Amino acid sequence: DEADAFTLQDERLLATLASQAAVAFENARLYQTIQQERERFLELFENSPVATWLEDFSAVITWMDELRAQGITKLREYLEGDPDAYKTGMRLIRILDVNQAAVVMNGAQDKDELIDRVHDRMADNTPSQIMVNELELIWKGYTSFGFEMSSHKLDGSLMTGIMRIYIPTSNNKPDYARVIITSIDITDRVSI
Repeated sequence: DEADAFTLQDERLLATLASQAAVAFENARLYQTIQQERERFLELFENSPVATWLEDFSAVITWMDELRAQGITKLREYLEGDPDAYKTGMRLIRILDVNQAAVVMNGAQDKDELIDRVHDRMADNTPSQIMVNELELIWKGYTSFGFEMSSHKLDGSLMTGIMRIYIPTSNNKPDYARVIITSIDITDRVSI
């Protein structure tokens, strides 16, 4: 029996500490991997040549459920007949982010200008047929759809594009908090 020898209890403590250190190192490695993947995704999002918007429609869905409970069955007719209801629905859409291609496509200086001005335009007095179409398709339960549309850039010039809306699922249910909207400017092809 040496005076400096480890006891069985010391060995168990060291084994436990070594095991916890290994778990901590693995967690740090996984965290770093997740951070790198996040950075790659953000780079892909920001630099994609396709205009992309990330939006939250959760409050819109709650509003639609309330309309159904009030007996509304034809959303398009309701919105076209009641501009205040249309404005209410538009104000409930939260734009979470847009990429640089969306900024350029819409003639904005930066993301903040685009988001602020688009919100103002969406909630004007005249129901936009583009937005009414989008809301009606969501009302009907579609989770992936697209259509050709014409709208004005922030400078007032007319643009024709193809818009796609995708609502991902979470636990086999639509996740309206993460709606992905993409658009491609086809103005030049249409005007030829």
